[in-house]
Amino acid sequence: MALLINGIVDSYRVNILAAYDALIREGRIPDCFTIKERLENPGGTTRLFLAEFVKYCEKRQQEVGTRITQVTANKYHRLLRYMTEYTQAQYQKEDLPLDTTSLSTG
Repeated sequence: MALLINGIVDSYRVNILAAYDALIREGRIPDCFTIKERLENPGGTTRLFLAEFVKYCEKRQQEVGTRITQVTANKYHRLLRYMTEYTQAQYQKEDLPLDTTSLSTG
């Protein structure tokens, strides 16, 4: 019985360490809440700020000629470029998760 229980505990330990490592690789702070979230939703995707803004820019680009002008669409793309440069300079990361607990100016 003890071997069975120890096997279960070892399995939990491996899952916790894997979640911790994944959060570190994503640039998130691996606290108990984010680890628990990862364990409860292992296949869940983390929404990223710049990735979401890229989708928004593409959506606005498709509205050129009907709702906005190309000049306005260019402004959105320029803002995306500036935000990408700022994110890399300030956070040394390619993108930021849309989770306010993971942001730090380090």
